[in-house]
Amino acid sequence: MSKFDTLNMAALEDARFVRRLTRLDVAAFEQLYDETSPAVYGHLIHVAQNVEIAESLLVETFYRAWARIHSFHGERGALPGWLISIANDLLQQELPVLRHSGSRAA
Repeated sequence: MSKFDTLNMAALEDARFVRRLTRLDVAAFEQLYDETSPAVYGHLIHVAQNVEIAESLLVETFYRAWARIHSFHGERGALPGWLISIANDLLQQELPVLRHSGSRAA
C-alpha cells in the first residue's frame, strides 16, 4: 500500500487543479502541501534520519515545486511522485554532506 493511498488523488491529478498550480494559485499550493507534505516529510525523515534536515528539505522541496511547477507534466506521473523526485534530488545533495560531517542522528 502506497503512502499516497489516502490522498485525494483525483483532485491532485485533475487537469484543472494542475492549471491552478501553473497559474501560481496560492490556495491550490496550500491544498497540494496539506495533502502531500506528510508523505513527503515521512520519506525525508526515513532517508535522512534527521528531523532538522527533513524539515529543511521539506520546505525546500515545496519551494522548488512552486518555482518549477511549469516543468510538471502529468503524463509522466502524478504530483506526489514529482514532489518525491524533487525531495530525492535534495537528499542526494544533502546526504554526502551529512555522511562527511557524521551528523545523521536527530
